Amino acid sequence: MRVTPEERRVRVGALAHLRDDPTELEREVSRSLVVDADSEAARYAGRPFHPAARPTPDTWVPLDSAWALFPYPEPPLLSRGAGSLTRRMSAIGQVAGRREQEIISFVGPPNGRTGNILTWSEASWSGAYAITLAFDRYRVCSGVISESSH
Repeated sequence: MRVTPEERRVRVGALAHLRDDPTELEREVSRSLVVDADSEAARYAGRPFHPAARPTPDTWVPLDSAWALFPYPEPPLLSRGAGSLTRRMSAIGQVAGRREQEIISFVGPPNGRTGNILTWSEASWSGAYAITLAFDRYRVCSGVISESSH
């Protein structure tokens, strides 16, 4: 059975080893596979994906999901961050693999949005902080684009 890249599903974090090799990652996510009809890859191929559900290590996700690269991080210890934006971002911990709404609920709404790129910034008497995050089409964070503090 042939499974196209659009149909392919992988376990959460299965492509983590390719994060630092964009060429190999692109090659992997663009190729079709021939799999046994009774394999797990065939069984999960093309299944609907529900990004609102918190994934477990056994969840099968689309290749273009950030969860193919990053496992879902541990939940923050607090239900909502307090203090400065810098403190809230620090308290949430790892952002890659978190849903957009979870980040917004914790740190507050972004100051800017361009497509799937969100930016938070804050200036105070002690300095300024800004962070820009990228999200996949399922609204899961795929990583930090930039972060600065002055």
